[in-house]
Amino acid sequence: MEALKRIKVLLFLLASLIVCGSSGYRLIEGWGWLDSFYMTIITISTVGFGEVDSLSSPGKIFTIFLILSSVGVFAYTLGVVVNFILEGKFGYLSRRIRMEREREKIKDHYIICGLGKVAQEVIREFLKNRVKFLVVAEEAEIKGYLGQENILYLEADPTKDEVLEKAKIRQARGLISCLSTDKENLFTVISARSFNPALKIITLAQDEASLAKMIKAGADKVILPDIIGGRRMAYMVLKPDILSFLDVVTNRSNEDFSLRLELIEVSSDSSIRGQTLLQAQLPQKTGVLVVAIKKASEGGEFIYNPSSSYKIEAKDKLIILGREEEIQTLKEYIA
Repeated sequence: MEALKRIKVLLFLLASLIVCGSSGYRLIEGWGWLDSFYMTIITISTVGFGEVDSLSSPGKIFTIFLILSSVGVFAYTLGVVVNFILEGKFGYLSRRIRMEREREKIKDHYIICGLGKVAQEVIREFLKNRVKFLVVAEEAEIKGYLGQENILYLEADPTKDEVLEKAKIRQARGLISCLSTDKENLFTVISARSFNPALKIITLAQDEASLAKMIKAGADKVILPDIIGGRRMAYMVLKPDILSFLDVVTNRSNEDFSLRLELIEVSSDSSIRGQTLLQAQLPQKTGVLVVAIKKASEGGEFIYNPSSSYKIEAKDKLIILGREEEIQTLKEYIA
């Protein structure tokens, strides 16, 4: 932000110098605007071209002050450039300019509000799955986590309506609010829902009493980290083998052997459309296991552990379990 301020000051000084110079020559010498502008440019750039016309004594004095002022602006420019080189801000500035352009064009994206531990985990998963998203967080949080990352972000308070509009909330697919307090998350949910009634909204809640308020405000899902953490600790004692399996499914420490749950929609021209699960032979040909199916029919009923006689329809969503390479094989097979 400091770098951008310096550039804005520099541009302001240059523009002021040109305007004052052109106006001064027109008033003192009575020249036209083009001649006055030309004289100003060759004076402050010190190219050494001849004068437009002979100068009067007041005109010569004005030219002296114009040259001295341009030397001062040049010195400031040199200082800004040297500072940029020493602090390596050219790359940062180019990223900011590119980011501004991308933010103006973004749509069908997800907005992540806040940058705490939960938000950072969401970002990792989104990057891993190549999901288009925009992070909205306070400046201090951005510097601490996204300063050197090639991630699209907006340094602002996500609880403010104008900030959400700047984040293209009306064009977004969903919003994940991971702010530090229930009050901030509630404000964000209310604003987001008012801007986009079709938005998918997921939010955190620290207090279980806030759950009903979040739902009433427009949240589709509310996550209670403390309750989830407590249940997980209980499972470690009561059902350790089940938890060990879940750890395999969600483990990131060993990507080569970890399993993933994935949801894949069957397209209308898919090779398995109209086949039964037995005919499709997904486990045999790809290695994945079909855990459940969300039917394409109205209501989207879930079928858990579907039978081999289930007939696959277009728009059915297969919830499958498998390794990364097996899931990729499935996507290619049913395309």
